[in-house]
Amino acid sequence: MILDVYIPATTTVILKPSSFWCQLASSTTSLPALADLLQDYCTGCNSELLQPPRPGAACVAPFEDKQEDNSWYRGVITSVDDAEQTADVCYVDYGSAGKVSLQHVLKPQADFCQLPAQAFHCSLTGVVPLSDHWESDACRRFEELVCEKQLQARIVQVTESSQGRRSVEVCLRDADISIAQQLVDGGHGKSIHIGSGESATGGKQLHQPPHASAETGGGGDASEDACVENQHLCEI
Repeated sequence: MILDVYIPATTTVILKPSSFWCQLASSTTSLPALADLLQDYCTGCNSELLQPPRPGAACVAPFEDKQEDNSWYRGVITSVDDAEQTADVCYVDYGSAGKVSLQHVLKPQADFCQLPAQAFHCSLTGVVPLSDHWESDACRRFEELVCEKQLQARIVQVTESSQGRRSVEVCLRDADISIAQQLVDGGHGKSIHIGSGESATGGKQLHQPPHASAETGGGGDASEDACVENQHLCEI
């Protein structure tokens, strides 16, 4: 990741302006080849179950046991339910999360981890909510502005909360139009200037962005917390 330069990106999971996941446009060239490798391995005779399955472990799994399309993804286990024999998995190349049977949680081969994780957790900078939280209409408007669009993202800084959760603070543009300014103009937020060393999310600034690999994710608020907590485990 490069600081203070606009680069093409798309959103993959959208919760609110202060919590969403992005992929860089370059992922469109690297992920198809990885998907072929994962499918060949997981449907072949050499695949192995991950033993023992434990929180923080890298894995390969389908999305919520949906194996009918033969699609497998890199992930990290965030929790294990021994009674139900399931694991909560965060899918590191997309930021989504799901519950998977332990019978479908496979051990990854070493070469699967050569490509860094293609999704990273973000917070939109330059705007804050009108109250102490983002209202539902503001979240809906944000989703309208960024969903399924080719955006330009500028990484302002990487922050880490007191709980060790990392997040990339970004400015987003649709063409030359600021997403943060559109939220402000629509009455959905207040403009804020981010100075050196400051953070709209209240975290401390890190000097370098995290190098993610195969262990991040996020789906709903609860899953998102677990995935962001595990983001520091993703470095290769």
